[in-house]
Amino acid sequence: ARNSIAALDYASGAATAWNPNPNATVRCIAVRDTTVIFGGGFTSVGGVTRRRIVMVGQRSGVPMAWNPDADNLVTTLTLDGNVVYAGGGFSNIGGASRSKLAALNLAGLATSWNPGANAIVNAIAVGPSVVFAGGAFAMVGGEERRSLVALDATTGALLPWEPAVGDIVFAL
Repeated sequence: ARNSIAALDYASGAATAWNPNPNATVRCIAVRDTTVIFGGGFTSVGGVTRRRIVMVGQRSGVPMAWNPDADNLVTTLTLDGNVVYAGGGFSNIGGASRSKLAALNLAGLATSWNPGANAIVNAIAVGPSVVFAGGAFAMVGGEERRSLVALDATTGALLPWEPAVGDIVFAL
């Protein structure tokens, strides 16, 4: 039995011994070197308090010291080098006020990247010098942008790309 997340043996499909054991839903996963970062609606992992985002050992499943402590749901994670981009329904993450979008460093702290969205972010994708975000928002960075946006990866500034999206974006 596994709660919300499991590692499966490729050959047999059976669950491996890896068992982080979050107490609620996992919505997204990212793997970096020997660690697994996942987000969702949980408030503890393996009996350790970790609110909605956690980094665990890839072999052990044990929570690491990294603790951005999101105040609401984390729905998407994307890695770019030493930066973890997170999206969801949160207002605070990584020790800072961040509205639905954040960039976190490997210490678990929010960077200065702070575009801010007015509603949930469901998906993030990173390209050269650009971060794409999709969700249910109508405003990003204080400007109207409906459901899909391109942001400068360094500054978080809105880029001029503005597709005509008529509904919620769930994946990129």
